[in-house]
Amino acid sequence: MNIFRLIFFLFVINTATIGYSCDYPPLVIIPDGLTASMEEMLIAQDQIKNYMANMDIYLSCLNEEITTTGDQATIEYRSIMYSRYNAAVAEMEAVASIFNEQVDLHNEINQAPTDIEEETEYRQFQFN
Repeated sequence: MNIFRLIFFLFVINTATIGYSCDYPPLVIIPDGLTASMEEMLIAQDQIKNYMANMDIYLSCLNEEITTTGDQATIEYRSIMYSRYNAAVAEMEAVASIFNEQVDLHNEINQAPTDIEEETEYRQFQFN
């Protein structure tokens, strides 16, 4: 009986990856705030904004797949999809947090911008 459950579980995992083509965006390399230049930090900020937008698309795709399968999906399948969704959200939060830490380090080492608008723009990446 356990072998049947294992085969079924593997089938569900494969089905979950085949369903919709929800492309998981690659991680962004976050520069070290102690050694990175302002330009490198700003480039990373733009890359993170792009990553977050792509992750939002990924989350929407997962939502659509969960909604489309509805009650016809097995409990295991729904569990996998919810786990993927939650893992993606956790990753987004971690990326934002790590980048914010590096921004703080960068600001401690380097002179902070004097123009309040520039400082506000660069200060921190907010995860919504």
